[in-house]
Amino acid sequence: MQPQLPTYGPRGFSCLTCRQRRKKCDRTRPVCERCIKGQFECLGYDNAPPGAPSTHNQHAQAESFQCLDVTSLSPDPCPERAPNAAQPVGNQSASLPVSNRHTSLDPLSENPGVIPLDGWDTRPRLFKNAGGSILSAGMLELMSHSHSRSENPLNALNESRTFDKTWPQEQSQGLVRARTFDPGITYSCSVAIQPNIPRVVNANARMRESYFTFILSEYEIYRLRKFFRPPPMPMSRGLTSRMTRSNTILGFMYLGAQIFEALTDKPKDAVWKCCKKWIANFDRQVTNHPPSKPSIQESEDRLTGLLELAYLTFLVVDTVAGYALLKRALPQFLYLVSNDPQLWSERNSQLAISLPRVLSTPRYEIRRFVFYDMMCALVLGIPPLAEYDPGEPPMVTYPPLPMEAFHGIPVEWILIIGHVHVRRSDWRNLEAQTLSWYPRISDVWSEESAELVFRMAIQESWRHATLIYIYMGMCGVGSLDRRVQASVKQMIRLMTIVRVPPMDVHLSTPCIIAGIAARYETQRALIYQRLLSYRNTHIWVLRGADFAPILKHLWHGAGVDGSEVTWGDYVTKKQSLFELSSPSPRPISALGSLPNKGTFSPVGRLGIMFGNPALLESVYPARLHTTKTVEQLLGYLPDSDRVKTQILLLSGSTTPFRNDTDRELPLRQESNFFYLTGCDVANAHLMVTVTPPNAASTSPKVKSTLYIPREDPLETMWSPPPPTLDAARSTHEADVIAYSDEFEAQVAEAVKSGETVVHILPQTAQFPNISVVLLAALSTSGIASPPVIKYLLPALHSARLIKTEYEIELIRQANAISSRAHEVIMRVLGKDVNEVGGRVATKKVNSAVMPGQWRIEKEAEAEAIFVASCRREGAVHQAYMPIVASAQHAATLHYCCNDRAFAWGPVNAERQDLATQPANGDAHAHNGTQNGHEEGPMLAPQVLLLDAGCEWRNYASDITRTTPVGNGGKFTPEARAIYELVLKMQDEAIDSLKPGLHWDSVQLQCHLTLIDGFLELGIFKGEKSDIIKSEISSAFFPHGVGHSLGLDVHDVPSASKPEAVTASSSLLALGPNVTIPIESADHPSFYRYLRLRLPLAAGMVLTVEPGIYFSPHLLAPVRSSPFIDHEVLARYESVGGVRIEDVLWITETGCQNFTVVGKSVEWIEKLSSGKA
Repeated sequence: MQPQLPTYGPRGFSCLTCRQRRKKCDRTRPVCERCIKGQFECLGYDNAPPGAPSTHNQHAQAESFQCLDVTSLSPDPCPERAPNAAQPVGNQSASLPVSNRHTSLDPLSENPGVIPLDGWDTRPRLFKNAGGSILSAGMLELMSHSHSRSENPLNALNESRTFDKTWPQEQSQGLVRARTFDPGITYSCSVAIQPNIPRVVNANARMRESYFTFILSEYEIYRLRKFFRPPPMPMSRGLTSRMTRSNTILGFMYLGAQIFEALTDKPKDAVWKCCKKWIANFDRQVTNHPPSKPSIQESEDRLTGLLELAYLTFLVVDTVAGYALLKRALPQFLYLVSNDPQLWSERNSQLAISLPRVLSTPRYEIRRFVFYDMMCALVLGIPPLAEYDPGEPPMVTYPPLPMEAFHGIPVEWILIIGHVHVRRSDWRNLEAQTLSWYPRISDVWSEESAELVFRMAIQESWRHATLIYIYMGMCGVGSLDRRVQASVKQMIRLMTIVRVPPMDVHLSTPCIIAGIAARYETQRALIYQRLLSYRNTHIWVLRGADFAPILKHLWHGAGVDGSEVTWGDYVTKKQSLFELSSPSPRPISALGSLPNKGTFSPVGRLGIMFGNPALLESVYPARLHTTKTVEQLLGYLPDSDRVKTQILLLSGSTTPFRNDTDRELPLRQESNFFYLTGCDVANAHLMVTVTPPNAASTSPKVKSTLYIPREDPLETMWSPPPPTLDAARSTHEADVIAYSDEFEAQVAEAVKSGETVVHILPQTAQFPNISVVLLAALSTSGIASPPVIKYLLPALHSARLIKTEYEIELIRQANAISSRAHEVIMRVLGKDVNEVGGRVATKKVNSAVMPGQWRIEKEAEAEAIFVASCRREGAVHQAYMPIVASAQHAATLHYCCNDRAFAWGPVNAERQDLATQPANGDAHAHNGTQNGHEEGPMLAPQVLLLDAGCEWRNYASDITRTTPVGNGGKFTPEARAIYELVLKMQDEAIDSLKPGLHWDSVQLQCHLTLIDGFLELGIFKGEKSDIIKSEISSAFFPHGVGHSLGLDVHDVPSASKPEAVTASSSLLALGPNVTIPIESADHPSFYRYLRLRLPLAAGMVLTVEPGIYFSPHLLAPVRSSPFIDHEVLARYESVGGVRIEDVLWITETGCQNFTVVGKSVEWIEKLSSGKA
């Protein structure tokens, strides 16, 4: 029987809030604009007229009328699916608000670190985008019957069938446009069925209604409608059913809906950081809660969730971070495949994953993983994560799969790409299948003729992309092959046809493939601009904009001036610049049990220029660093001390002042203190207490207490105040945070004579002063024995030698900023070459000149531009004094005067007037002679050596580039010969890096390469073996080839270069389990200045910086050497010095280069001559 409402006169049209406030309502639905502008909570519109009794029960009843009656929507209700008995909600029902798009109590907005996974918050909240579309009807039908039931496949199947019955759709399978749900349908639907609404509503179901409506509405507007073709209804039903049965998937999908809405409704600059933090926190929750023994359904849900998280990471962060999450989903994929023999195939008596079968399986999460894996392998130039058996070459009659609807790629070509990956099929057969393919009308049909043309053009572009991959990736032909160029030309035409977003984003991967083979500048410019335009489309799994800089480096390198490029050049260029790598494909034999928690790291073995910046949104991992240090410390202690409580005391940097004045200097935190705290506050202290294991605990208990100064009102007038305790707790991982004035008393309380061992840093040249506060604390404690200074510093250095993932990202960021600053210098030099007659010479003006209006003529100006470029990107400190040395100054390794005014000529034979300039008497007489004391004309510069790197959050970068100055931005023949030899030394050194390789062997290899090069140039003469024994190469390459890098530019010296060296029969011992080759004893001058003398280990970060110098001081002892042709040497001495330096991360399989600024001769000359 239908409930009857009493009548109270004419119906009111104002919202409830305006009625209560006695204000005129503008009647905007579903939310009153007047309430929004006045920052009032709009209670929505009700049928109760003005003046109706406002008792609580009647208000609750009025609110209940705004909910859909899900029982009346099913045309064929079944008794077994009757809803559970409704529970009275009382006050809870009365507090449920009307949906509101403009105001929200969004749990993600309030606390982005908390995202519901297993238990959803049932608090009432104002809900965004909860428009009552017809989708809500079918969705609520599923919810009302499934909320309290157990989750099993049979229920899920019943729910899908129920959903089918509630959805009004046409059953025709003809060539008609797929019906999509419309989120624009408003609450008129709910008003029409109010007579059937029950009196009470389950609050938890109401919350799930809001989540479901919001999720599907956002995905419809911001994702599904932008796919290649609108998805079929079964996909929507399956998505609804999956969310109904699994809170895990509901959490992932809710995160995606929040991100889609944020990316659309908020300013881009404000939303990126927020979205990255959501993803990082959600990822952390997933990682910290892995199922111990997952069922098949749990594994399916987890794989679906991880793929959705990877997709969102691809869109919001970058390609590398998304690929790292895709790798984390691999165990789930293998586990599911291992439990389904229908997906296996046998090849050479070995089980493998059948690519045709996994692409045709009805299990969407498996198809989705395979598609992501195949596309990443294609554009990243790496093997697929899993080992697939592509089977026989596909036939063009292969039935269509749903994947085509989402991405526009015929499944036949996915199989062909799989065949090219494994390179076992006949390429002619694959070519014939690709050429004979024709589009299916059902795949591209649209009622809009323009949309139909766009879809056909996209599929045709994929045909040519597949052909290019066959020719270049399988046959090994170059980009100038006529077949490749024909496909490129056709793809360029197709790109000009598909220009309407978001449809054009489906050309992103074909654009990348075409860009590899593009020959002409007009083609490259179109591709480059098109890839950049995809930056904010948020659709395709691989962001085309991430690959624009890779193609740019390729075009300026191997493809300069339209030169031929091979597929190997593309892969090699990426590896040399960004060092792409991947785990070996996992075969079917690897299927089975899932790995333990933490096996797959967020970055893994993939490290290119993009890294995993989302990781930096979390707090600095001081607790992890403290644990590493304690482990090292306990390993050094004698057995008698391990059973005692260890107390580690460190003090941070004090506020620095200039001389005896009150002028503060820039603060840079002490590196060891920062490593254990992540704290940049001056005058802070740290106490770490390590309690030994006992009967209740098998591992030591570590407790860290950070002490920060209390705010001083008088000091605040002059300087920014230190953070409060609450603020510090939110940004630091210390177990306890207290004020510094408590440090002395708490240390005295912790130290117990005979029961504790106190460790402090030694008083050395690096640590000349022990903090007064620390000394006072030790004195107050009454400790009998002096603090131990022997173990703490080696323990810290050993821990810091192997970097954590967080440190890796900080170093990567520092090097990315410095790389761009180095490129800025080259481009500024190039601009000055082009405008040498029209720009203002600095020394000729005394008035203000704007940046960009003067021509840089001094080393100091180049330094200023570099520092300004770093500061512009937020890098406040330089990791060391920049070295800016032109001509002969480049022969001084650490030349930091940076005060020479260098010349700009000769540009050509008619400009010999620029060949020399008078000595710069204002520059401390540094005038072209190496020692700076002789008078005479300056040499025309050959090169400008810039060795500079910034710090990012105290982590260093260290990059050196040598650039031609003068001569029109081109290297002279002598300078180019020396530069290419140094580049060869570096390339060979980098290629050899891997764990276990001793650093001494890298040093020796550089000397051998130098000797070979000098013999070829004619500088050296005689037998190579005799030259090696004479060690004269040390006069030209005197320093070490590299050093460790981290919180300091010359990082952790005590761990990098052990001091004890004793001779033995065939090895030199450098400490426990550390040896160096006997060659080090044979050529001592080669290794005299090495700052690293260890075997390499995964996780180390170091520089590779060979150089060749023509220093008068170093050459003086070898002037009479019979192995040098001094006439030939004289032609090269004016070069001064050349050094090239990159930062490398040692991985499990090799190394990855963090330095992304180019270094090829062609690329540098193009920039420094102003042609880029």
